[in-house]
Amino acid sequence: SGESPEGDPLNSFPAGPGQGNESMMPTSIFDAFQFVVAFYMFYVAIKGTGAFYNFPAIPKKKQEEVRKTLRIIYAVGGCVSLLDGAAAMLRNRMFTVTYKEEEAVITQNFTIGALPFITYDFLRMFSLICSISIVVLLLVILIYVNRQQKRG
Repeated sequence: SGESPEGDPLNSFPAGPGQGNESMMPTSIFDAFQFVVAFYMFYVAIKGTGAFYNFPAIPKKKQEEVRKTLRIIYAVGGCVSLLDGAAAMLRNRMFTVTYKEEEAVITQNFTIGALPFITYDFLRMFSLICSISIVVLLLVILIYVNRQQKRG
């Protein structure tokens, strides 16, 4: 995927007007949303009160322990969401995907000399891992709170 007949996946069909169907995915709104989610999770973690901590079925004596655990989970979630948004934004700026005939061609717009391992597939996989991690963290919160309520 991304390999051209000439064999150079990064420079085979430079992205430009009139050179195939350009895929400038309108993901900047979603990328920005990732940052909003990250900063909101940081806010919730720092504040430590509010609806995200309101579990009346958990006994008062366990509330503080649950609050501390949730604050850590929310802070980790904020970090992961921030990394996910940054990776997605970098991928969308660093690479352009164009479609010529039935082939997707990935063009690298710039490189980061100190980080030669950063490729389109690396950023895509990193973002996928971050997204899965966020879902897992949400499941951990649900399971943790549910168990604390049952123990109470």
